[in-house]
Amino acid sequence: MQTVPDFGLSSRQCYLLLALENSRTLSELAGLVGRDPSVISRELKSISALAPVLEKRGGSWHLTDVGRQLTRWTRGAVASQREILGHGTVLTVAASPAFASCVLTPNLYSFTGMTETTQISIATAPGGIEEILLSGKCDIGFEVGRPNDPTIRFKKVVEVPVVVVASAEFLRRHNAQEPRDLVRLPHLYIRQTESPLPQDKLKVLAYFDDPLAVREGVKAGVGWSILPVYVVREEVSKGELSVISGWKLPSEQLGVWWLAESPRADAWVERAIRWLSGQSALLK
Repeated sequence: MQTVPDFGLSSRQCYLLLALENSRTLSELAGLVGRDPSVISRELKSISALAPVLEKRGGSWHLTDVGRQLTRWTRGAVASQREILGHGTVLTVAASPAFASCVLTPNLYSFTGMTETTQISIATAPGGIEEILLSGKCDIGFEVGRPNDPTIRFKKVVEVPVVVVASAEFLRRHNAQEPRDLVRLPHLYIRQTESPLPQDKLKVLAYFDDPLAVREGVKAGVGWSILPVYVVREEVSKGELSVISGWKLPSEQLGVWWLAESPRADAWVERAIRWLSGQSALLK
């Protein structure tokens, strides 16, 4: 006699773990699933006894590495079921705020192909997409450089030039005309951007994760910075910002990132690579 395989944890328990990943407190989790906090606490304790997916730290339940792997599986299973039933799926795409604002959102139709079966959710990550990709909160993403975690696959697609920029008023105020004049002046440092000089050689006024915030600071004359061309193209053409030439700046390598164990992302990887390759003129 054949038996039905045991899933180990029920779909309700998997859903609860998924909700836990998106909650900061037990009360928030209880509100999210519509149940009493004491009931939720007992169920989490029960789940922890069944599988190594939870651990208690500081009096609160947290997902283990195995738990995070399971929530990624749950997201994929939910998406696959919806697709099979014809309910459509949600694809979460991660990117920096600058790329999402300047490139992805204005060209969203060309990326999605105007599909009616997949909804797109854009997740912005100022400090980089690696953490939210590993947590299962996105399916695929656009990022510069290469990931640290070996479970993330990536494909470099296009080069993104960067330029030294400052406002005309800032340059006049400090009588700065060449790159060497800028070294002694306030610098707005973007952590993800390579600088031609080490940090200790620069007069760093503030550190940033978001190029869009830096662009506004440069426009206001707060300091000078190094920004991707596509972020400042409009401001340079309007004369709001000036490009200071003279330094050799390495281009950023922008590509597509996805989890090796995510079959749902695989269906979009080639499309994302082709689409990003088609944006090369916009990025340069």
